[in-house]
Amino acid sequence: MNELSLANGEIDRLLAERLTDKEHIANLVLLLDRLGEINFFLSMLEGFIARSPEILENVNRTLVELREHAPEGKEKFNVALMFEVAQKLNEILSSPEVRIVASAAYEAFKTYNPEKQAVGMVGAIRCMSDKDVQKSIGLIFHILREIGKSLNHSK
Repeated sequence: MNELSLANGEIDRLLAERLTDKEHIANLVLLLDRLGEINFFLSMLEGFIARSPEILENVNRTLVELREHAPEGKEKFNVALMFEVAQKLNEILSSPEVRIVASAAYEAFKTYNPEKQAVGMVGAIRCMSDKDVQKSIGLIFHILREIGKSLNHSK
């Protein structure tokens, strides 16, 4: 169906028809509720696309440097290892846990005002009584503990 060839009455009829469908209404409400996030994502995507040539050039330059600086006598460049690392990074970045943290950080950045919310030493100690801050600090220390375990096992 060509949008330009529809008469005004036909457009109104199709719109009215779709707006009486509960599934279409629910999807429209969801879309409107998430419009800010969609705009943010589209802006990021637009920036990524605009920088694609630069990003690809940087990736190419990095691959050349990796090949040039690989230790002598060893395989110059292990493509399988690079794909394994990329796959693991993708798995981590697309995990629900990372999405939760990224979403919380995004919401915090949207509402943060450094002029009104700067915290000094006394304020930091006062924040320690906040249950949400305690949970976040617990998560940070847990991450640090796991990194420390990994470092012990890697030697």
